[in-house]
Amino acid sequence: MKTKLFYLFLVSVFAWGCLLGCENREKDAAAMIAMDHELILKGDWGALRERLYEVIEQYPDTVAAAQARESLETMTERFNRTAELALRSAYAASLQCFFDSEDSELSMARLREKGLQTFEGVEIRVARSDPQDYLITSEHEDGDTVYSVGNDGRIMLKERE
Repeated sequence: MKTKLFYLFLVSVFAWGCLLGCENREKDAAAMIAMDHELILKGDWGALRERLYEVIEQYPDTVAAAQARESLETMTERFNRTAELALRSAYAASLQCFFDSEDSELSMARLREKGLQTFEGVEIRVARSDPQDYLITSEHEDGDTVYSVGNDGRIMLKERE
């Protein structure tokens, strides 16, 4: 009987210690996430991304790590949408270019002249400039998708390599 009580006591002490340790890990991870608010206000997305990866790496099985994964996914989706919006602006500007002169090659300078909207972190390129078969691409430096559109107006996307 004493042996059973001893084992029960040992298991309960171990479980209590684990519970306290787990609770501290959750608190530490949550404290790291709480500091992210400052980075968001500053718009320091690179530092925010690093912090979120740090939380995931140091505290992988915590609620905060799950929140960090979700935040990273949301950030990436928003960056991708910004790149797509920039591409739509480039396509609209390309149409204006060809309304004015059907035979001229497409260029970034011409797109800017026709009102191309640019967004921070987004790179837009004229990959093919032939007026009959042009291709414009767009991607956000923090996104994971490359968008492209040709003279048919169909937006295509592929995962960034």
